[in-house]
Amino acid sequence: MPVPDSTPLAARHITADGEPTRRQSRITTGIEQTVAIHFGVLSVFTAWAFGGQTPWVRNVLLGWGTVGLFLFIIALTAVSRRQHTAPLPLIRPLWPLLLFNIFVGASCFNPSFRQLLRDGEPYFAIATPPYAWLPSSARPSLTLRELWQFNTIVIGAFNLYLVLNNRRILRTLLLVFATNGVALAIFGTLQKLVGAKGLWFGLVKSPNDHFFSTFIYHNHWGAFTVLNVAAFETS
Repeated sequence: MPVPDSTPLAARHITADGEPTRRQSRITTGIEQTVAIHFGVLSVFTAWAFGGQTPWVRNVLLGWGTVGLFLFIIALTAVSRRQHTAPLPLIRPLWPLLLFNIFVGASCFNPSFRQLLRDGEPYFAIATPPYAWLPSSARPSLTLRELWQFNTIVIGAFNLYLVLNNRRILRTLLLVFATNGVALAIFGTLQKLVGAKGLWFGLVKSPNDHFFSTFIYHNHWGAFTVLNVAAFETS
């Protein structure tokens, strides 16, 4: 009796004689692993680096997150070829993101503040937006930067949805998330027990007294905990 092929059906490429090619399966698995590693590093790094709430961390996130945009193109091409379908139906779930980008992008052309210089220092003063019927942005340059970071994170997560079919890789990724959450909880508890006045046992001063673990804001930690409990239960 032949041994069943353990390769996920979604990862198989069917040839003319109806047999899946191992080469295509390896390529698909490689893309899945790369996408999982990329998003795993993004999530773990952000959690340990002050929850992403410092300027230098955001710069790193912008760079690493942009890698996910290139992975998105690679993954979309691979899935489109594997399923013999056009790319457009595959990215249909992203239409809310597109609308959000149009909305925010429009606000960047309609600033509600103007920059003034006084004694060499920049100040922002309220100004009437040129188009009252359009959404407005106080600081368009900052808005565009935050929008780019938001897009890279969402696309990085969407890459998982797009290509991840291997249950072992998915379970491993969820286990990494859950383990990381437990480690951060222990780290934060130890900080509280020794009465640390800042992050990383007082090495870094926190702008907020109600911090926990490596998170500057305890409410951010709360949301992070809920997500990791879900990952723990799923894994």
